[in-house]
Amino acid sequence: MIHKIQSKRAPLVPVPSTETQIFTSGLVCDKSNFLLLRDSTDKTYHIPGGPARPKDLLGNCVLSYTNQQTGYLNLKILSELGSQVINKGETRESAVQNVFGFLIHLQVERKPDYVIVRRCRSSQLEEGNKPKFKAVWVPQLKALPLLSYKVDREFVRRALLEIYRIFY
Repeated sequence: MIHKIQSKRAPLVPVPSTETQIFTSGLVCDKSNFLLLRDSTDKTYHIPGGPARPKDLLGNCVLSYTNQQTGYLNLKILSELGSQVINKGETRESAVQNVFGFLIHLQVERKPDYVIVRRCRSSQLEEGNKPKFKAVWVPQLKALPLLSYKVDREFVRRALLEIYRIFY
């Protein structure tokens, strides 16, 4: 499925040097919760996202990865959360990462018994064909201490300010 972005501001992915990788992160929200991914192997929490391909729109990349990782289709970008640079040695990657964050809104009412049905790629499966990540809704104010990475926590801080600006 191809996702269209209404924002004309979403920049194209710059062609990275061999030393820099471009990533996108999409923090999904509903009225009072954030959607996080829980890694079943080490029980850590992350924001959905992944590497961007050169010459793609960043917004299209983040919506595509968020859809693939969470199973939700009715997503709309509310706001850009800026970017952060992760230097070598701060992650397992050997290159510098430039991560672009987006606040994404779930456009449909989420039901408590909603079950995510999705296909997982083999890279997202553990041994025994269990999904490596589980999508978990967490109250917005409780999400910050759960996140494992500094870059994810900073995007949550920015998102909380942006939600307050937009909705209140």
